[in-house]
Amino acid sequence: QAVTTDDFFAAMSDANAGVDISRLKHWYAQAGTPTLKCARSYDAQKKTYALTFTQSLPSTPDDGGDAERKVAQLIPIALGLVAADGANLDMTKISCVVGDESGGAGSSAAVPDGSSDATTTVLRLNAMSATFTFAGNFDAEPTPSILRGFSAPVKLEVFPPLSNEELLHALAHDGDAFTRWEAAQTIAREIMCRVVADVASKEWSDPTVVDAAIAADAAFAPFVAAARGVLESAVADDGRVDRAWVEEALSFPGVGALVQRLKPIDPLLVHAVVKAFTLQYAKGVTRELEACVVTCKLESRHEPTYEVNETQTARRALNAYALRLLGAASHGGADAIALVTAYKEAKNMTDVVAGLSALSKHPDAATARFAAFEDFREKWKDDNNVVCTYLSLVAGISGPDALERVKKTMADPAVFSMKVPNKFYALIGGFARANVAGFHAADGSGYAFLTDCLLEMDKMNAIAASRIAKPFTEWRLYDEKRQRMMRNQLQRILDAKPSPNLFEICTKSLA
Repeated sequence: QAVTTDDFFAAMSDANAGVDISRLKHWYAQAGTPTLKCARSYDAQKKTYALTFTQSLPSTPDDGGDAERKVAQLIPIALGLVAADGANLDMTKISCVVGDESGGAGSSAAVPDGSSDATTTVLRLNAMSATFTFAGNFDAEPTPSILRGFSAPVKLEVFPPLSNEELLHALAHDGDAFTRWEAAQTIAREIMCRVVADVASKEWSDPTVVDAAIAADAAFAPFVAAARGVLESAVADDGRVDRAWVEEALSFPGVGALVQRLKPIDPLLVHAVVKAFTLQYAKGVTRELEACVVTCKLESRHEPTYEVNETQTARRALNAYALRLLGAASHGGADAIALVTAYKEAKNMTDVVAGLSALSKHPDAATARFAAFEDFREKWKDDNNVVCTYLSLVAGISGPDALERVKKTMADPAVFSMKVPNKFYALIGGFARANVAGFHAADGSGYAFLTDCLLEMDKMNAIAASRIAKPFTEWRLYDEKRQRMMRNQLQRILDAKPSPNLFEICTKSLA
């Protein structure tokens, strides 16, 4: 039996008997991701803490898409409060008063989250705006832990924004994995955005200029110190952090995410900052990364069999993360002995690919990387699924010869064929998506290359070609020079009279 949204709503109503959740239906009737603004205030005299939440929905091109006509949706906000001493406060002992509702007044409330976790409560926002005031006899302002467990798919904006000290406090003490992850991501993202703004008018192509800007950012050193603590806990496996979570939380926003934030901008500027940030961060935690690799290696020796369970999966994730960053930090110099050893001694495909990936990030180990990649190619060239992994890794290797490397791989019939769409996606798509410096080269060679490939593939498989055309449709994100070059390539595709699929994508993008 097919399940409908009405069935889902009925199930949710049964699970929340006596609670007004009628506005949950508006999620299915109104387009657009809501923005949730949170204004926070602490009254030292009354020792109360208040959070005012306001939701807004964007205008959308559908019928009834005018933002002014959209109404409040039920937004469940899982909330915790972290005290100055790092304690996650018991929310069952803190009273909450709801007031100043507008746009659906009278139904917002603070309710238990339904679990055994007393440190989390759920604020049920049923209006466009409501204020939740907590009377907990607060001697100092707590740090809010908002949207625990990603309780609602919204864009959160906090006013005033959490300071770097508050974010570091959350990273160290927040009891929720999602909000700790968000704290780490926010710190890293804000540092990189500040550095981009700082070096944009300078000679940012000189790595020392970007390195100096990163080192000068007041948040960078404390963040690295906090990351060391997280990694030390992961090595000790002391229960404070989940090892798989470490890999997620300390893998920072990439060029694509930052470009979306800073648009329109030169992607090579953003790439230079991301690369320098990663390098400086990796150097700052090198000792902890080495300990991660050693610990994971020792533990794996005591595992009699390979299993897909939580413990082994988390260990492999941590190992891959540490190796990848050590590669970015040029660990071991040109010989990269530790990374080569990790590749050669790996006993499962996950660890093998982790070793290769680390070598692909190493800027100084070209000879060692070539030997490892050739070994992998020879072993797996007859397995198309594994070959696609190989092609993706090749596509992502940066450097001045990136495009020539991809072209050379295309000419290798043992591993590549335009007749196999997945290989096309892995190599050509991988180059356009993951190799920022190569694809966005200042001379436009990366764009011309993608156009050549799209036109060739369009004659054989129009669907495959149209899937890989997406990078061109994002031309508005970039600086004026690249916008012009990408539009020229879109026009070049149209002049070649492509398939209806590719024609539609290009014309809509240029409209």
